[in-house]
Amino acid sequence: MGNSLSRLTATAPSGREPLALRLRKASLLEGGGCERSEQTEGVCSVKEEMRGFMQDLKKKYQVFISSTYEDLKDERAAVTQCLLDNNCIPVGMEQFPSSNMSQMDYIKKMLDDCDYYILIVGGRYGSLDDDGVGYTEKEYDYAIQNGIPVMAFVFDHPEKLPFDKHDRTDTTREKFNEFRDKVLKSKKLVKFHSGISDLKANVATCRINPADRYL
Repeated sequence: MGNSLSRLTATAPSGREPLALRLRKASLLEGGGCERSEQTEGVCSVKEEMRGFMQDLKKKYQVFISSTYEDLKDERAAVTQCLLDNNCIPVGMEQFPSSNMSQMDYIKKMLDDCDYYILIVGGRYGSLDDDGVGYTEKEYDYAIQNGIPVMAFVFDHPEKLPFDKHDRTDTTREKFNEFRDKVLKSKKLVKFHSGISDLKANVATCRINPADRYL
């Protein structure tokens, strides 16, 4: 929390004053120097913003973990633990119950309830939906289209992965390369890793910080 509060003193974008400075001005307004209506409006506005900030600090954010499964079980477990260590709630296919909904409809329902989306890219494209598009790619596209903050963690040299962590057909290999290129060319956060230790470090340094909303 100390780090989050210290960020409030940073220079805000678009010329907006940091919350800490606005709080200081609000305390001065209460002491006089302006019309009563101006005092009330200014103080109440800033105090309301501070209440929202404190509520965000206490909130546990839900983070959707998206990836292929069999080849990235260890990576998913590592990211899950990092999220738990940072007081977040990981959401992924491991928690999916049996449902009468289609797989993609249920995934969308889960994504709609999440605050952030994490993508892990290894060396496989993964299972395909009926239309020939992979579930992982569909999850990524849905997060982008719905404005869910996206963080992608990509294995830097997939050609170095063991044979069983690669796609077996030319079609899925081509789809994997196209999807990986799409992720790398996006304007979203992308970090490379060469192993689980790098992955854990990358996730840990991308801490979800609710204070960013108030700068």
